[in-house]
Amino acid sequence: MLCIQNHGPYAAILCPDFRLQAVIRHGGGENPTALVDGERKRSVILCCNAAAAARGIELRLPTVRALARCPELTVDHASSAAEAIATHRLLSTALDWVPGVEETAPGMITLDLSTQSSHHHINSARETLAELYDSGLDVKIGIGSTPELAQIAARAARCGENCFSDGLFEPFFLDPSRRQEILSHLPIALADLSRELSEQLMLCGFDTLGSFARLPREAVAARFGREGTELWLHLNARLRRPLRFVQPEERFVVQHDFECAIEDHAQLHYFLQNSLVTLMQRVRHAGQSVSAIELSLFFDDGSRWKKRSTLPESTLDEELMQRFVFSILAGADVRAACAGARLQIFPAPSHTGQRSLFGQGLRHQQRCEETVLRLRKLLGSERVGSPRHATDHRSNGLLLSPLQAVLGEIDSLTTSSPPEIGPLFRRYSVPSPATVYWRDGRPQRVESSRVSGVITDYRGPWILDGGWWHGDRSWQRVEWDIELLSDGLFRLIQDGRRWCLEGYYD
Repeated sequence: MLCIQNHGPYAAILCPDFRLQAVIRHGGGENPTALVDGERKRSVILCCNAAAAARGIELRLPTVRALARCPELTVDHASSAAEAIATHRLLSTALDWVPGVEETAPGMITLDLSTQSSHHHINSARETLAELYDSGLDVKIGIGSTPELAQIAARAARCGENCFSDGLFEPFFLDPSRRQEILSHLPIALADLSRELSEQLMLCGFDTLGSFARLPREAVAARFGREGTELWLHLNARLRRPLRFVQPEERFVVQHDFECAIEDHAQLHYFLQNSLVTLMQRVRHAGQSVSAIELSLFFDDGSRWKKRSTLPESTLDEELMQRFVFSILAGADVRAACAGARLQIFPAPSHTGQRSLFGQGLRHQQRCEETVLRLRKLLGSERVGSPRHATDHRSNGLLLSPLQAVLGEIDSLTTSSPPEIGPLFRRYSVPSPATVYWRDGRPQRVESSRVSGVITDYRGPWILDGGWWHGDRSWQRVEWDIELLSDGLFRLIQDGRRWCLEGYYD
């Protein structure tokens, strides 16, 4: 929460009975319609339109009784897909108004109008109301000096409390200069309150928001606690929370349906060239680069051809992109006249952080991912991965773990393990068999195909074993670190009755 003195204008778009409107917005709004909860053993009415309410349909009414009251009632179930489409429609329309938009709740969008001149707020709200009404969504818009006041204004418009303006496409403007006057006409139920506070206010006789807002702050804090104090601050425009702006995914696509089916590639070249210029400008404006491109052709016989190609390296070179697109078109399987075309550009994934100065990461992440993808296709996904230590406690026990879908930066400084100190152990790709000569219980000389010599010093033995709890998969080995005269340090191991040199220390 943030206490403020200077207020910025906000707007709230409220879609009443959002789940119902999302289902019936393309028709059927005039007929009695209701949504039911089909997950319960006995379904009940979740919400209904005005036509159904006029015929006695109420919330939580059993569906059987609702159909008995209104035989012509249309019963529908809630659709998450329809709600997602309606939400996208609300967000896209709101983003056409201002860039700062928050999805406050299902069917409720809050907008920051500080980026628009105050002279255009009312006209923009009217245009938004008309545009959403044409798309099948009957919404209400409230404008206030804080997000909470804007939401209260939107609820007031829904409840028919818009006595300060007339018209179908007219927002409810809670004028800051007349705030107390307007709040005196609005019922306390328009505020989003808990059940306990609502009952307290009703018992104390507060029937309007204005009567509560005129109380002294100290008295409100002593009687109604934190929630009551926050409500008083909201009503007096002294409290404002920051909006959580949505970040819509931008799609770079151009599609065109030709008036007459075409068979000449020259006309397709003209369309693709103009479309590519438009898309490249949008990509540059968004501060991104192109990593892949997809071309789709729609033929008049109903068939379709689609080809997606990935660039070797992300680019913004328009001439290179044109040659790339035309090479894709040259390989198109054209079997009939082309009735439409669609060109889509996929931007390269953005980097979320700066490369570490001392970190070990991917210099060319996209190239590495393309290489790994090709290896998976050639060898199989189970044969491509990165080595990891096995959990059997063997020093040479390694497993192949799958690689992540998206490879990122790896910073060696962020690991919790301590840095390596001392000589590094270099393991031979194949251990070298050796013969060990002993005297008085200590190794004296070793001979192998790699190195032979007298042992001047040694450390060990270290006996390692494991897997005994699995029976047939048990293992045991003995390790020695030895120093050969004028040859260096080596690791000598005994695996069963076999001796070998496993590697050397660098």
